Amino acid sequence: TIVNVKGALYALVLAAGFYLARSGFRTAVIDSDRPGGQARRIGRIENYPGFPAGVDGGRLMALFERQARRWGAKLLRGRAIGLRRAPPGLRLSLERGVLEARAAVLCPGARFLDLAVPGEERFRGAGVFHRADEAPGPGRNRRAAVIGGGEAAAREALRLAALGWRVTLVCRGPRVRGVRPLLRRLALSR
Repeated sequence: TIVNVKGALYALVLAAGFYLARSGFRTAVIDSDRPGGQARRIGRIENYPGFPAGVDGGRLMALFERQARRWGAKLLRGRAIGLRRAPPGLRLSLERGVLEARAAVLCPGARFLDLAVPGEERFRGAGVFHRADEAPGPGRNRRAAVIGGGEAAAREALRLAALGWRVTLVCRGPRVRGVRPLLRRLALSR
């Protein structure tokens, strides 16, 4: 069984890999990004069962990986470029090689979108960042604009504010979307 993942659904895919390996299937989990994807970089994850006070995303992903490996799942680095039927199963083409399997679980993941504004690419890493942890350290009255209308934008705005940045959250819709606890913290940080 091949489990291919990129980004945000890594925890679910690792769980699938763990269960398959534990059930006796030879299992490979293939990740094109740093293991854990966005879940590893989120910071505190508060909506995962078993951690009433929340858990650091990196720590949780490390636990998932350790458990998957314990049952024999192989965690591989690579990028899938094609999948086709190849009797008696499937053939997954990677940038470096091919894997054959009876089944595959594909999760293309998620990524932050570009704004498509002039100068964005030129200033990437020097004023334009996709995540708060890419920005220079403590802000101490420095200004930042976070652009987005969902939980990821709210979370990044709160992370920057905690570092002392003065943050403006720019949302194209009428309001930021997200779970109540996150929106409550956002409202309190004004």
